[in-house]
Amino acid sequence: MPSTTRTSTFADSFTRANGTLTTPWMINYATAQNPTISSNAVRWPTAGGSHAVAIYNATTPDDQWAHMTISTIQGASAVTVMLKLRHANTPTLSGYECRANRKNASIKSEIAKRVNGTPTTLISENLTAWANGDEMDCEVQGSTIILSRVTGGVTTELLRFNDATSGKTPYIKIRVY
Repeated sequence: MPSTTRTSTFADSFTRANGTLTTPWMINYATAQNPTISSNAVRWPTAGGSHAVAIYNATTPDDQWAHMTISTIQGASAVTVMLKLRHANTPTLSGYECRANRKNASIKSEIAKRVNGTPTTLISENLTAWANGDEMDCEVQGSTIILSRVTGGVTTELLRFNDATSGKTPYIKIRVY
């Protein structure tokens, strides 16, 4: 891995007019703020608190791969950016999370497993200083989960963990504290 047999089930470059993120994306929390598209990127309306989980409403295979460009992870606020794979939607909220974290000047990467809403870190590292413009890959194939960072076109595998939970829905979640 990374897999040479990746198949894209869906893709979204967000290259369209500024406005609310709508179908085929959905927001799965009634109290969440709706994300918007601004300058061809997804943005949340305000900082502070946990924001919406944007879910691409598509059927996916068990082997999954997700990729995102992190436009902003530096600054005064703590930021956690996640890609979620093999995730079951509410109310169970179970699956895998690849995270790039920056909180209180501590930047780290981690792979976590969420079971019935409760996250557990499976593996983490504190050496990677994620930066604006970095790209994050999260891949789960069979029982292997991999978190990679792409900088300047070079992919570096940061974390790898073996586990065997299955599920179906890929998420993209951005949380700003």
